[in-house]
Amino acid sequence: MSMAAGLAGEDLSRQTSSRGSWRSTSVREMWNAPNAFQRSGRQQVTNEEEELKWAAIERLPTYDRMRRGMLRQTMSNGKLVAEEIDMANLGEQEKKRLMDSILRAVEVDNEKFLQKLRARNERVGIDVPKVEVRFEKVSIEGDAYVGSRALPTLLNSSLNMIEGIIGMLKLLPSKKRNVQILQDVSGIILGLDVCADTVVGDDMKRGISGGQRKRVTTGEMLVGPAKAFFMDEISTGLDSSTTFQIVKFMRQMVHILDVTMVISLLQPAPETYDLFDDIILISEGQIVYQGPRENVLEFFQHMGFRCPERKGVADFLQEVTSKKDQEQYWFKKNEPFRYVSVADFAQGFATFHVGQRLVEHLRVPYDKTTAHSAALVKEKYGISSMELFKACFAREWLLMQRNSFVYIFKIVQIGIMATITFTVFFRTEMKPGQLGDSAKYMGALFFSLINVMFNGVAELSMTVFRLPVFFKQRDALFFPGWAFALPIWLTRIPISFMESFIWICLTYYTIGFAPAASRFFKQLMAYFGIHQMALGLFRFIAGLGRSEIRANTIGSFALLIVFVLGGFIVSKNDLEPWMLWSYYISPMMYGQNAIAINEFLDERWSTPVPNAAENTVGKVLLKGRGLFTTETWFWICIGALFGFSILFNLLFVAALTFLDPIVDNKTLIDNDDAENKSKRLSNPEGTDMQVRNQAKKGMVLPFEPLSLAFNHMNYYVDMPPVSNFASIFFDMLTSRNQRRTVVCTIHQPSIDIFEAFDELFLMKRGGRVIYAGPLGDRSHKLVEYFEAIPGVPKIKEGYNPATWMLDVSSAAIEAQNDIDFAEIFANSDLYRRNQELIKELSMPQQGSKDLYFPTQFSQSFLTQCKACFWKQHWSYWRNSQYNAIRFFMTVSVGIIFGIIFWNKGKKMNTQQDIMNLLGAGYGAVLFLGAGNASAVQSVIAVERTVFYRERAAGMYSELPYAFSQVAIETLYVLIQTFAYSLILYGMIGFNWKVDKFLYFYYFIFMCFTYFSMYGMMAVALTPGPQIAAIVMGFFMSFWNLFSGFLVPRTLIPIWWRWYYWGSPIAWTIYGLFASQMGDVKTLVEIPGEKSKPVNQFLKDYLGFEEDFVIPVVFAHVGWVLLFFFLFAYGIKYLNFQRR
Repeated sequence: MSMAAGLAGEDLSRQTSSRGSWRSTSVREMWNAPNAFQRSGRQQVTNEEEELKWAAIERLPTYDRMRRGMLRQTMSNGKLVAEEIDMANLGEQEKKRLMDSILRAVEVDNEKFLQKLRARNERVGIDVPKVEVRFEKVSIEGDAYVGSRALPTLLNSSLNMIEGIIGMLKLLPSKKRNVQILQDVSGIILGLDVCADTVVGDDMKRGISGGQRKRVTTGEMLVGPAKAFFMDEISTGLDSSTTFQIVKFMRQMVHILDVTMVISLLQPAPETYDLFDDIILISEGQIVYQGPRENVLEFFQHMGFRCPERKGVADFLQEVTSKKDQEQYWFKKNEPFRYVSVADFAQGFATFHVGQRLVEHLRVPYDKTTAHSAALVKEKYGISSMELFKACFAREWLLMQRNSFVYIFKIVQIGIMATITFTVFFRTEMKPGQLGDSAKYMGALFFSLINVMFNGVAELSMTVFRLPVFFKQRDALFFPGWAFALPIWLTRIPISFMESFIWICLTYYTIGFAPAASRFFKQLMAYFGIHQMALGLFRFIAGLGRSEIRANTIGSFALLIVFVLGGFIVSKNDLEPWMLWSYYISPMMYGQNAIAINEFLDERWSTPVPNAAENTVGKVLLKGRGLFTTETWFWICIGALFGFSILFNLLFVAALTFLDPIVDNKTLIDNDDAENKSKRLSNPEGTDMQVRNQAKKGMVLPFEPLSLAFNHMNYYVDMPPVSNFASIFFDMLTSRNQRRTVVCTIHQPSIDIFEAFDELFLMKRGGRVIYAGPLGDRSHKLVEYFEAIPGVPKIKEGYNPATWMLDVSSAAIEAQNDIDFAEIFANSDLYRRNQELIKELSMPQQGSKDLYFPTQFSQSFLTQCKACFWKQHWSYWRNSQYNAIRFFMTVSVGIIFGIIFWNKGKKMNTQQDIMNLLGAGYGAVLFLGAGNASAVQSVIAVERTVFYRERAAGMYSELPYAFSQVAIETLYVLIQTFAYSLILYGMIGFNWKVDKFLYFYYFIFMCFTYFSMYGMMAVALTPGPQIAAIVMGFFMSFWNLFSGFLVPRTLIPIWWRWYYWGSPIAWTIYGLFASQMGDVKTLVEIPGEKSKPVNQFLKDYLGFEEDFVIPVVFAHVGWVLLFFFLFAYGIKYLNFQRR
């Protein structure tokens, strides 16, 4: 900004030498110029206060004098006021006023601004460093699968992974084909202010336009000290006029500031093409031409090809190397045409004078002594580490303010869950100091642990959502990974503390935990450490996964390991000796030990227990659960929790620093094998002849011609002030007896494409029509209409009419000539002729009938279902990232559970054996089921955006889509469950009976199905996957609390016992254990009680009865149908797309 301020006046400096200092007499001229670039002397200052301020500024040292100045503004009463400003500390409004004064008319002032910037550097003797990029004999190649093996199907992904592993072991050669991208190439290469405060937007939320997104990306590349820019496809989504403006500004930067730019454009308009100095034409990996733009047509004439008069040079260059388009440009009529291959062009360029001159330049070694010491940036980043941190911290704080709803919702969620928790474990129902009442206390502690930890799950989806932008900015060297991660870590600390504090304030004394104040604050410290550890873990998982599907899957797997080995689901005493190491690396174990030690080592749990290994009730309880029994271990666990938090955040930084973004490889190479060649040899006429023959034999469908007329139609939509006018082309295509009307919009049409249309419908910003009529031969009618308007410049010879009409109808031309193109059109003869035609077409012909369709959709409901299911089938089959990972995780989780609970289905001798099996069933259905619900959300979110578009086009109704989505997901769950059930049932060691296995399979299958339906429902009823994840976690906490594992149904207070039947997980656990163990009569040892049969223990302690299995079977069907109907309702009646 200091540079910009220094250029606000013309008479900038009167230095005594080329490297002298700025004289104080020039300071006021620099700031008080009447406009940004008007040449003037010292301005008369009428305000004495302003004169005194200038005098004070002129007495400052040179450095401070250059940073300070006076910025004028006109008040509402018309008074001109000047205020002293410091350029290093300008506010947003001051910056805007300054830039408005410098760049009032961007098209004109931008070049003047750059020229003054260059002149200022020359006055003080600054030589702008230049960069020369040389490349000699560069070759680039890649490996890719060929033909159908390149498709991203579930089978191909699995085969590719297996072949990759075998290939790493050098046991099998790779089946990928080598692709040559570049072959032996050598050479030398010498308007967003209206949406500054508008979010970029996404698939569901409308933000800035596609063209403005492209300009944002281009602006990101131009920011900074870089002197060489390499840009690819910067014009995609922009109209030709905007592309021309952007490239023109870049040309000014190149010529004035001595920067180097290499830009690839897709068929640029002629006026944009003429802005470039040199052209590099690459085809089939070889450079066909590299040199001055003025010589490119000369080279191709040298090779026998000439560009037609009304042909854009860029279009000609793209087609002249094509085998099917080359012949039309052959101009040596006295010689027969022969196809000139890319290799022939490259060889011809080597003998052309431009190519020979390039070779001569490359022969001369580069003289490094001529290089400027400042030509290349020595620092990796443009500012210091502290400034990077400050900038990223400020951005993080802004994003937190924008996402305040998420944090408020989480706090409300914690408050609600805490209230429900203390009503379930109310202190009047909790009796401390006795072994029999310890289960409730342990359940309350464990549920609090789970809730505090799961409250950080939202961090995963929010982090994944931001990673694509981060990776783009990281690779552009905006900032390193630590500068992105550290502000996230620091800004979440106070929120984490507040959430932990709210939870413990609402639950600690209402549940009736140890009353001492020291115990309260130690418990708060433990929960805060657990939450910090969880946030770090989920951030690390997000950075490791880098996509929603991968991160959710990895997250489910990590939570499985952390939870199962945390000390509650399975006791440390029941782990195999060789697995004890895994117990000590589980961060949740330290959280479980910290909160349990803090409670059960209190004085009220110090009642002696006779004939026990430990001397108090509290220590007996801790010992029985495999937990530590000394206060020292509390502080060790607290230290471990914060240590894990630091470790996970450092791993998150490492993932951001060293891992690359996940991109899909979309390259597809044709398999030109012998079989395909034989097919072509057997058909010498080729495919084109076949298509023509089929077209000749095609039939014409009978239909009645229809006319669609609209007159004075108004259409309004809430839009940010961001939107460019659109060109709508009408094209009448005639084929035999049928006439079809095609209406389309096109960005940057070439002359050939533009003049292929018959009529044009052109609107300016605001939706007002400025032309609607025929184009005419060579667009002469369009050109004649606009050239007849006073002040409109004539079209140049060979200029693209599409680009010309946008240029001459711009708002700048209207303001310059004080005209309104819409008013001119409304008073034209063309408009009156259109009105007469509309009136004529609006009158129905004699015998005609009103347009009527018996149904809303062209196909029946059943056909729609079939089509949607077929579409979803291919979508799932090719979504290997989702399904391949799902099946891999299913097998992995099954094996892990099988190892942890190996043969425990045959051990039912003690109460702890039964509880271990209960934990196995609880973990088996919860973690993989919740993983299904979480992973499916990103898939449904993507499919929903496609559904919105296709529903708007009238392709099908909502219910066929919902049925097909549910059907295909259920089919994959069916296969997933079969593999999981076989592994789990066999390794746990349940009794191999057909009915028992079928029950086991059914309940697992229905559990996974309703979890998937639940995840789909959450997306359908919420705006996006981030909110869906929070809502899903909120209700899943209820299910978890009332599942019958943390607190058995018989111990739930009577006022909450009804909700036990409202937890689908409770029904699944009931069905699994009642079907597998409801008929087992083996005696079970119960501490403090007589032994009793297994089935009696299940009935007395857990409330499970074998006779109730059939109702449980039907209840699962009810849960699946409930979530399906809610999903269908959300799809049919809710639309969250705001575009």
